[in-house]
Amino acid sequence: MRPCAPTTNIITASVTDDVGVVSATLTYTDPGGGEREEPMKFGNGVWTANMGPFNWNGNSRWQVTATDAAGNTGKGEAKLVLVEICPR
Repeated sequence: MRPCAPTTNIITASVTDDVGVVSATLTYTDPGGGEREEPMKFGNGVWTANMGPFNWNGNSRWQVTATDAAGNTGKGEAKLVLVEICPR
C-alpha cells in the first residue's frame, strides 16, 4: 500500500483590470467547515495559490478576490471542488 500524502490543489486564475491588478487572494473552506485564505502569486500571466492540505473528504468552496491599483476589489464566481483523501 502506498503512503498517503496530504491533499492539495493548485488554483489558477486569470485576472484582468483596466488599471492593473496588484493582488489576489484565494479564500476557501475545508471540508470540516474552517475558512482559510491564501495570498496568490503572479507569474506567467496568471495568479496561483495552493488550496489545502485537507484532512477530510467532502466539498470545499473556493473564491478569488482581486484588488486593482485604484484600491477596488472584485470577486470571481464561487466554485465547489470535491476533496477525496486517500485512506489511512
